[in-house]
Order: sequence, then C-alpha cells, then structure tokens
Amino acid sequence: MINAACNKHVLFIIIYINMKHLFKLLIPAIIITSFVFVPSCTKYEAPVDLLIGNSGLPGNTTTLDVGQSVVLKPALGAGDRPITIIWKRDGQIVSRDFTYTFTATAYGEYKVQYLVQNASGSATVEYTIIVKAPYQDGFFLFNEGWFGHDNGSINFWHTGTDTIETDVFVKNNPGKALGLSTQSGSVYKGNVYMVSKQGPLVAANALTMKEAGRIAMLPAEGRSFLGIDANAALLSTADGVYRLTLSPLAVGDKIAGIDGEAGNMIKSGNRVFVFTQDKGVVVINSGTWTVEKEVGAAVDAFVESNDGGIWYAYTNGLVKLDPSTLEADTIPVNVAIPNVYVYSAYYAGSLTYSKEQNAIYFLNDGGFTGSNIVYRYNIGNVSFSDEPFITVPANRVFYSSGIRVNPATDELIATTVQTGFGDNYQVNDLTFYNTSTGAQIKKIAYTGYWFPALPVFHEAD
Repeated sequence: MINAACNKHVLFIIIYINMKHLFKLLIPAIIITSFVFVPSCTKYEAPVDLLIGNSGLPGNTTTLDVGQSVVLKPALGAGDRPITIIWKRDGQIVSRDFTYTFTATAYGEYKVQYLVQNASGSATVEYTIIVKAPYQDGFFLFNEGWFGHDNGSINFWHTGTDTIETDVFVKNNPGKALGLSTQSGSVYKGNVYMVSKQGPLVAANALTMKEAGRIAMLPAEGRSFLGIDANAALLSTADGVYRLTLSPLAVGDKIAGIDGEAGNMIKSGNRVFVFTQDKGVVVINSGTWTVEKEVGAAVDAFVESNDGGIWYAYTNGLVKLDPSTLEADTIPVNVAIPNVYVYSAYYAGSLTYSKEQNAIYFLNDGGFTGSNIVYRYNIGNVSFSDEPFITVPANRVFYSSGIRVNPATDELIATTVQTGFGDNYQVNDLTFYNTSTGAQIKKIAYTGYWFPALPVFHEAD
C-alpha cells in the first residue's frame, strides 16, 4: 500500500496497473440518472470513466430545467477500504453520503465535484450543470393586441419543444399589463424593453420575464428603444427622441432638433441614426446629443451590414451610409418598398439582415391589404433582382413588420395571418425559412387575436 502523500506520478502508475487488473487504487465512476457526465480532469491525471447506465458518453456538461433533479452516484472499482466520499457544489461541501441529489431551484451554472479517497490516495471529478432559465432558448413574439379589446402582449417561441407559450409577461407579473399596441422593442443588457404606442414603457428580465422597470407615462406615443451604454438609452416617440436612464428606468431630456414622428434607431461609433417621418434619416452625435446632419428621405430603416455600413430604404431603392463619412451609395430597386408611416399607423418596418448571407430582406408594398412577397438583395451586387425570394400562399398575408432574421440560427422568421378581415385575424402562422434558398423549414399554426408585431431575439453572445 502506498502512503497518502504519494505524488501524482506514482499514483498514475498505480492506476495503469489497476487497468491491467492488478487492483490497488479506487477507480471512481459515476452513474447519473437520466444524464451523462465525463470529467474534465482528475487530481492525478488518471483516466476516470463516468457512465449513464452501462454506456460511457463524452461531455462534461449537462443541462437541466428549473425543477428537475439528477441523482449522482459513484460506481467504484476495486480498491482498498475504508473509503471517504465528499460532494461539493461550487466549492462548498454539500454531502458525505454515497449519493447526492442535485435539484435545480434557480437558473445559472453550477460546478459539482466529488472526491473519493482511501489510504492510498484520492481522485476528484468536476463537471458543470447548467440550469436553463424559463425564456432562455427561443425568441419573443411581440403582439399589438386587438385594439379596443386587449392590451399588447408577449408570446415566446420555445426552441427545444417547438411550442409557443402565450402571454408570458402577464403570466409572470400578475396584475400588471403592457400598453396598447405593443409595437416594438429589443433585448438589451439582460432586459427586454417593450414599447407600446399608448401606455407605459416596460422592462422585464429577458430570462424570467419578471418586471424590472416601468415608465407609466411617456411624453408622447412610444415608437422604438435603443440601448446606448450600461445606464443610458434612447426612446423615439411620435414627438421626437428622448434620453432615458436605465437604473432606475426614467425619461430624461428631449433631443433638440427632432420633432414629430421618430421611429427606428441604430448606433454606430459616436453617432446615432434616427428614422423620422418629416426629415428622413437624421444623424445625432452621441457625445453632445446634438443633430449633425439630415441625410435624406426614407420609408424604412435600419440594418447594419458586415462591413459596418448603415442601410435604409426609400420608395424605390436601398441606401448604404458610411457611418464615418456619411457618404451614401444607392441601389435602385424596381419594386415599391412599404412606408412604415403610411395610414398614420407606424410599425417597425420589414427591413432585416442576414450576417451569414450578407443579404437584406424586405416585403413588397401590398397596400392596405398587406404584403405577400419577400425580396432579397445580396450586398455587393451592382443591381437588384426583382424576382420574389419568398411568396406566401394565396390565403396568407404578412402582418405588421412580418419578417426578421434570427441571428442565432440565420433563419428568416415570418408572422402571417389569413387574408381578409374580422375572424381571419385569429388564424396565425409562424413560419421558418432558409435565408439562402427561401425554402420553408417549418410552419406552426396557432390561433388568437394577437395581431403579431414582430419577433424579438436575445442578444448575441
């Protein structure tokens, strides 16, 4: 028998001999109910197998949902007794029993270790358990709501189960509500900001949907939210652009020089580009919060391409702005692009971008009855092809913004309703398309008078 103070090289030799069936040192393994773990390391660099049932599988990380449990049980090889087993969770001893049950009570990442030792030495295994948050895997579906009947609402698409969970804000915040016509928003610094045309600006934790802040009364109808830094943001409204503080969430000063309708915004370097109804694209210096330049007319905006270009649309063309020089390149488009300010019913627009394809997608102008075609422009091409990229079935029409590219999957996500009015608005489809070919990947039908505004995605890692 070797003294417990033996160094790692001696212990490694003993383990090698053990594998040749001359057993001296305990060789720990672990049987895990429903899950598989393989250690990332052991104290003495010894090979240690972890099993699920009788199968050994690779990986040193597993994922649980809140409320799930997993029973950890070492399956020990032959060796000298007595033995000692210690379980640790994030460095703290949690058990000295033979088994340990890990119960996921809160989302986060946890390190679980077990130590097996006898008079000959010891071996340690460490692995990671990730507990998923309720709204971690998937994306949000903002809904205007049935005007005159319901407030705006938020649904959530769960990627793992291919299901739509409805009314997730109200479900997690009993007694609280969003405003009327929840039209736009974004996920920023861990919160999802929900902008309604009438009523409050509301922030909620993007993983739990628990409310994190609220501005009950806005200076004008809300239009769009843009995060600036850890404690600053902008809110565009029907009467210009206002500065926000995020902690606590509050409205600050109005930016001089922009009045009337202001919609989508994007930041690049020390400039913020604002899409307005009267002056088109307006450039703001984010150091002085003053207007630098009025660029020109627009009907929809904005996306940022891989080369840093800022893109917007006018009635029959796409414009690329250099954010440093403000020089513009124009691509004529021989189809009409919808104007988001038409019919006095602002919406967030259809312009969206795929980083993988380096392509811009937008809807046709279908008038009051709605759009049914997606067009695509491949950046770098000297001309635009007016061949439809996607055409939805004859009985379907895009509603509101209609499309967005999911940056996590590079799929084009589309929201459509049945053509016509009245009861047709409760017949919804959520459709996933390939951004390279336009082929439909899958379609999920669901019912309700949601009036879907747009998909909103988690921040990229």
